[in-house]
Amino acid sequence: MDPSNQETELVEYDQQQAQRQQIQYEKTLQKQQFQYPDGQKHVINTNNAEHQQLQANLNSTSGEHVSHRKNVGYNQSEIQQHQHETLSMSNILCNTLYSFLLAIAALVTAVGLFTYQWVETTDTDMAAANIVVPPSVPGLIAVSCGLVTYCINAAGTVSECALPWPRYGDSVFEQPSNYWVGAAVLLVIALVQLTLAWLYTIVSCFGCFSSRLHSCCLSSVNIAAAWMLAALIVWGASFPEYAVKTNVANTSDRFVPVFPSATIEGSHDAIGCRICGNKMSYYQMSSSCTFGWGGIIVVCAFFLVLIAACV
Repeated sequence: MDPSNQETELVEYDQQQAQRQQIQYEKTLQKQQFQYPDGQKHVINTNNAEHQQLQANLNSTSGEHVSHRKNVGYNQSEIQQHQHETLSMSNILCNTLYSFLLAIAALVTAVGLFTYQWVETTDTDMAAANIVVPPSVPGLIAVSCGLVTYCINAAGTVSECALPWPRYGDSVFEQPSNYWVGAAVLLVIALVQLTLAWLYTIVSCFGCFSSRLHSCCLSSVNIAAAWMLAALIVWGASFPEYAVKTNVANTSDRFVPVFPSATIEGSHDAIGCRICGNKMSYYQMSSSCTFGWGGIIVVCAFFLVLIAACV
């Protein structure tokens, strides 16, 4: 019902009730009048208990009408406040595009997090950087190290590059470098936030839209982008962790690499990923290593999230 029409009806109802009460009041006063034998008309004292009770009833009834009007107005306001929110057709189209971008960003982030191709090198590049491959790694072709997994493409049993990709440890967060642990944690948090936001965009198209939840969704996506950027910054600070630092015995310009495989290094505590030249610093990649597509697609996911935030 239109609130203005309802208000008009309430006013008319109050007026009618007031008129009825006034008529009843006047009739009661008339009944209280009587004639004395002298022919004069007298009225019972209006200060008596019966009259006061009648006046109190009249005031109480009027108060109930006012309270009723207020309650009806409050209920109407409450109903309007909790009115079911829906999306228009144009908003549904925008929400669909937004949901698609979030889904792609979350998927790409997950692939980037668990792939091994973040930093890569080959036997040729290692030889050019005076890195001596030990006999325990026969037929080495290439080595790749990611945040969570790694790949060693070599001959024999030391080759580890098949699905499921080998991890540094039993846990997702058991990497040789604390920088990689930090970057992985930040990406996991971002992935969770993106996934939850994507799930909300799905249900919002089926009658579950809420302005408050939508605002929280937008904030969550923006924060996820910040986590992704922070993860890339933390990972860039770990570049010295990829540089060789141990010299071959009795030499000063030849280096021994450290591989991420416990099979090669002998124990889990000895693993690492020191496969790049020694001239590697923060946010500066050595010429003997390359920036793999794992990190590249995380950068792409970051920009996808920024684009989604503009939709």
